[in-house]
Amino acid sequence: MIIPSNVPQLINNHNNGVSKPEYSLNGLLSGHLGMLIAAPGIGKSHLAISIGMEHASSQNFLGVSSRIEPKKTLIISTEDDYSILGERLANKYAEIDNIVREEIDNNLDFLSEIEPLVIPPSSSPAEQMNHHQYLSELISIMKNYDLVIIDTVTEAIGACDEVKDDRLIKNTFKQLAKESGASILLVHHVNKDEIRGKQAINMASGAGLTTVIRLAKLIVSLYHDGSNLVLNYVKANHLSRDERKLIRLTDISEGNIIRRLGTNNPTYTSSEGNNFRALKNSGPQRKVINKVFQEPPKIEVPSVVEEGDDES
Repeated sequence: MIIPSNVPQLINNHNNGVSKPEYSLNGLLSGHLGMLIAAPGIGKSHLAISIGMEHASSQNFLGVSSRIEPKKTLIISTEDDYSILGERLANKYAEIDNIVREEIDNNLDFLSEIEPLVIPPSSSPAEQMNHHQYLSELISIMKNYDLVIIDTVTEAIGACDEVKDDRLIKNTFKQLAKESGASILLVHHVNKDEIRGKQAINMASGAGLTTVIRLAKLIVSLYHDGSNLVLNYVKANHLSRDERKLIRLTDISEGNIIRRLGTNNPTYTSSEGNNFRALKNSGPQRKVINKVFQEPPKIEVPSVVEEGDDES
């Protein structure tokens, strides 16, 4: 039965917290899609990991997480294998203290070396059936997470075309977000004109994926202004004008974790982050989709370098 809601019901539900919107990142609703778009080689993957580390801990690296407490976060890396991820994480772990490290140990997981998330419509019925089962298993995994970052869309869609199969790509990612309840941040590259610097990054800058861009209520871009990396809110339907201000970031060469300028020292966003925690040397976890790929070798993460220790 279809029953419309009237104005008093909607207002009462909002005032009573019944239908209060929930956000994972600032401007990104739970169960919805957002996008991070940038040119190749500027540091999209490093930023994606930094966003994941912030969301999974109580440390305010960037100021983009809307959660007060650390939340479960999954990064699906379709370009970098586990050895590259291990190297990057080892470098980043050397910059954080034991409290934050333990939070990230408990809340940040990775998936890599997996099958495409979207397959062409011309695939055989058997391939379609196997892919449906694959997505069902992935959705069951994603239900455990508040935020899922997919880096990058181009590799995640396999043999699909960003223009011709745009609607299929949109529907698949929409299904993943809606059925899992997790927010999904899609990392994507920009068009050739933006790569060459002939045009500023805007809402039409994402290569192909027209309907995905229309669906996303949050689109942020990463670019270099000649002095610093800059995070810009290209589209933010649920943020005020003041909340959409540019965020200037440290360059990758200045630190392995990309941070908002002026926040190099730990800044805790929760009282939980002030409590002492014993160091756990497990490192971020890796999720395995059964019958899809083998469990990768354990990534060894070096001990945290404490203040006063020599490091060249």
